[in-house]
Amino acid sequence: DAELAVRVLSRALGPPTADTGWVYQLEVYGTCIGTEVRFVQWGSLQIFLTDGPSDWAPARVRHIASWAESIELGTSLIAAETKEGIGLGSQVDEIIGAYGTDAEITDDPLFGPSFSLDTSGAGFLLGSLTGLSSSDTLVSLSAGFSCGE
Repeated sequence: DAELAVRVLSRALGPPTADTGWVYQLEVYGTCIGTEVRFVQWGSLQIFLTDGPSDWAPARVRHIASWAESIELGTSLIAAETKEGIGLGSQVDEIIGAYGTDAEITDDPLFGPSFSLDTSGAGFLLGSLTGLSSSDTLVSLSAGFSCGE
């Protein structure tokens, strides 16, 4: 539930540092799932809420569809990590060590150095990297489905 998630995160992390409120997505974002969307942020953590269908809820049910943590968003209030221990600051060789050949490390023409993982469950795990060498690091991490081209 979208509102419950915002309340729980606000209790744990304090008031949001940014909140778009519910907006008609075609007017503002144009490529998100659903009709209404909302982005709520606490420092470096941002959640994407939607009323669109996803692996987590049917259409017209407001829910979390993705989360992202990025050093570009602000101060880190949490240390989001995957169950394999991958989080901001993890190196490319650690990502490959955790996910093997399932982790796709690429220099995406639109997003730059990045990695992606099609999880065995719902959603995707995505990240931005400082480069493609083994010691380059993860600067953003997101999971689920959000907006995009």
